[in-house]
Amino acid sequence: MTSATQERLDQGARPTEATAMEQIRTTIREFIANSLSWDLHDDEDLFALGFVKSLFILQLILFIEREFDLTIENVHSTIESFRTVNRIAQLVERETGLLYRSCQ
Repeated sequence: MTSATQERLDQGARPTEATAMEQIRTTIREFIANSLSWDLHDDEDLFALGFVKSLFILQLILFIEREFDLTIENVHSTIESFRTVNRIAQLVERETGLLYRSCQ
């Protein structure tokens, strides 16, 4: 996890599960907004909006892996997890247990 993400999680008292998930979503939203110049809502479908090109999906996967210190093993089986900000955040939580660790 990058220091910026860890700093968000470390600020103040221990975050609740909802706060931790919102911090994950914010990090993902900021990357997408900077990459696509589009303010994406958490349930907007990147595929349906036409944003998913092979180069962008690779950039997004690399960002998620670096930002949250995880490895996405089989991209083809998890590609549906990259449709929306909410699905990406759920993937991060599932793969890292980030919400569990941040709420302890």
